[in-house]
Amino acid sequence: MVDGFNNLTLRGIHGASIQQPATNPPASPFYVMSVKASHSVTLLGFTVPSLPSAFSAIGVGKSSTDVLLENIKTNGSWGIVIYGASQVWLVNVNVNITAGFAAVSAFDKSDVHIVGGLLHRAAHSAYHAGLLVGSGHVTVQGMIIRDLQVGINIGSSGSVD
Repeated sequence: MVDGFNNLTLRGIHGASIQQPATNPPASPFYVMSVKASHSVTLLGFTVPSLPSAFSAIGVGKSSTDVLLENIKTNGSWGIVIYGASQVWLVNVNVNITAGFAAVSAFDKSDVHIVGGLLHRAAHSAYHAGLLVGSGHVTVQGMIIRDLQVGINIGSSGSVD
C-alpha cells in the first residue's frame, strides 16, 4: 500500500512482481497494489497478479495526482481501477482480466491518460469491458483492446477522447 506518499518511485527489476497475500486484508474493496492520497508516484516495470478474491490488481484513489504506471502487467481481477478524483497516466500497460468486469476503470471524476498498451482477456463467454468510464475523463492514444465483449463502456457522467 502506498498511502500519503509524495515523490515516490517503485521500479521493478526484470521479472519482478507484487504478489497477493495468502490472507486478504479486511479492507474493502481489496487491491493487491493500492495507491491512495499520494502525489508524484511512479510504478515501473513489474507484474501484479490477482486472484478472484481481490477486487482489482491495482487501485489508485482518494485524490491521488501525478501517478504514472509504466510497463506494468496485471493478470486477474478487474485490472486497474482509478477512483476518488485521481489523476493517472497509464503508459504501455498490459492488462489481462480473468475475473471481474473491466480491464481499466475510471470513477468519481478521475482523469486518466492511456498511451499504448493492451487490454484483453482469455477467450471465454463471460461478459467483460476493456475500458469502463463511469464518471470521469479518459484520453486514449494507441491502445489495443482485444477479446472483450465491449471495447469501451461509457456511463452518463463519463467521457473518452
